[in-house]
Amino acid sequence: MQEQITETRNRYRSVATRGSVLYFAIMQMAMINEMYQNSLQYVTKLFNEAIVGVHKENFDHSALVIRLMEEITIQLYVKICNGLFEKDKLIYSFLICTGVKKISNEIKPSEWNTFLRGAGLINEESVKDKLKWLSNSQWVQAAVIDGF
Repeated sequence: MQEQITETRNRYRSVATRGSVLYFAIMQMAMINEMYQNSLQYVTKLFNEAIVGVHKENFDHSALVIRLMEEITIQLYVKICNGLFEKDKLIYSFLICTGVKKISNEIKPSEWNTFLRGAGLINEESVKDKLKWLSNSQWVQAAVIDGF
């Protein structure tokens, strides 16, 4: 019985991961404005409402998981956006998109680091020979992203 429970739980792990990404995006909005604080209980309620709406339809398992992730994302986005100022909705969208892409490894840690911190200082001599065809500003960026 324990193995069956574990197997079923693992089949829905990607849905839980998406919920986690959405929750942390919502929590980060409180750093933008204190008014944007939402409780875990409220976010869980929205998450569960989205799940209940999807289970009324018939899907095979893989389609169901995809549909659950889509519906949870849409429902949480729409309902949280109702409480945001217009100027902050783009930030919320950005947090969701980057969170989803980081979890799916579409954004590499080195790329995210470069985005957050910029190119920084590197040893010019260590990469210049490898990137002779780039301008100075281009090779500095390339060196940081590629890990030269």
